[in-house]
Amino acid sequence: MKEASHEAETINIFEDCWNSVLRDYGARRLLNVYCSEADIQQHFASKLLEKVHLPTCVYVEFPILFDIDKFILDRMNLGKPMRKMKKGEGIVADIVVMDAHELVPSIIAEVKYVPLVWNYLPILKAVEGRATKAHKEKVKKQLEIVISRLKTWEAYGPSQSMLLNYLRSMEKIIQLIKGFEDKYNESVHAYFCVIDEFYPNLGQRLDEEIRKSAPPDEFKLRFHHNPVRSWLEEQLSKLRNEQQ
Repeated sequence: MKEASHEAETINIFEDCWNSVLRDYGARRLLNVYCSEADIQQHFASKLLEKVHLPTCVYVEFPILFDIDKFILDRMNLGKPMRKMKKGEGIVADIVVMDAHELVPSIIAEVKYVPLVWNYLPILKAVEGRATKAHKEKVKKQLEIVISRLKTWEAYGPSQSMLLNYLRSMEKIIQLIKGFEDKYNESVHAYFCVIDEFYPNLGQRLDEEIRKSAPPDEFKLRFHHNPVRSWLEEQLSKLRNEQQ
């Protein structure tokens, strides 16, 4: 059984590190630091590794079977879970925090990243006056097109298939939380961390949907919307004002 004080400390470290990722995100995003979901995971995991100390460990791409007994047995006999799983037998968690001497994870986390695919460097170059007039005009036209598309997508909101995909992922994590509780009376905390650049209301929609299934208190949704459309509109305004 995990010690309550150590468990609380681990949760605080986890949440502080995720908030640190979000604080870093805006400025780093403009430099194209993040090209994929894996980049966010790596950044997050590196922050966790700086804060936690052995015997607490941080794992990336960690397989967990829905068959809790089998997961525990593999952990006990092999020191690690079996990586090969058939579809539907479990999940490969993006990040797991787990003490080396424990058989049950402390925290399971899924990270979802939905960015606008866009190179911001030409925009910065144009706004900072390091571009030709022709280049600035090209950037302005591109900005007008993408801003219009973002407004349309935002007006429609997230698709039903997108919501269902997220909900299925959350339900799988909740299934694991309940499995560890029912089988071993162990409390496992889980986080579903989302960074999105398209839909400001996505977090609210997900929260409303998942609450219908009455998730356990150990499950937390952490949603962050990066207001990329507002930033693009600001840059377009700056370029237009230059000509006035």
